Amino acid sequence: MQTIAYLYKWTHIPSQKWYVGSRTRENCHPDDGYICSSKIVKPMILEHRDEWVREILVIGPPKYIRELERDYLTAIDAKNDVTSFNGNNATGIMSFQKGSLNPMSNPQIKQRVVEAHSGKRHWRHNLNGRTDPQLGQKRPSISGDKHPNKRPEVAEKIRLAHLGRSHPYHLGDKNPMRNPEVVAKLSGNNHWVNNPANRRTCEYCNLTNISKSNYTRWHGENCKFKEKEHGKTV
Repeated sequence: MQTIAYLYKWTHIPSQKWYVGSRTRENCHPDDGYICSSKIVKPMILEHRDEWVREILVIGPPKYIRELERDYLTAIDAKNDVTSFNGNNATGIMSFQKGSLNPMSNPQIKQRVVEAHSGKRHWRHNLNGRTDPQLGQKRPSISGDKHPNKRPEVAEKIRLAHLGRSHPYHLGDKNPMRNPEVVAKLSGNNHWVNNPANRRTCEYCNLTNISKSNYTRWHGENCKFKEKEHGKTV
């Protein structure tokens, strides 16, 4: 089968907002049933197909179509166009609209996206026996101190969001700690703090058998015995 790559455009009729993308996969063609790769736009189309219209802008070789997509989106600066659903200009760098310009600020759009990716619709429930590709994977870009929640301004937002709030799933008999089996698993020698793998020794004050949480807060790089330049201590 011949590969017929193409540049396409989806337009949301009620809002006149649009999304431009390319299809360059082997054996693809304009009538192969492909929708798009956008996690925002695709669920919206599947939910209300009658509100969308598709146009085939250009047909050509895959390499040409990929380059044309990048050049076209860059020329019109789609990622910064308020009428565009494109989060980037096909340059590999994502950019999302903020505030009211973000499509996810629309409660209806947000609800559609949530419903399309929740419960059994989530991709993890449709692996068909395949191994989860993210199982055991770590993301160095957000691990440790690089995690966004480690930033003071983010941590403060999280604190304020939970300040004074009661969590229904923790109230009364719903509290998991009311379950004797859960208590047994988290108490005594079963508590994570008593796991030898979670104990530390401070390299500066030589204190041993420190819990991992206390080590992070009071020892290691934060230890008061850590010497700095000119023999000064913290």
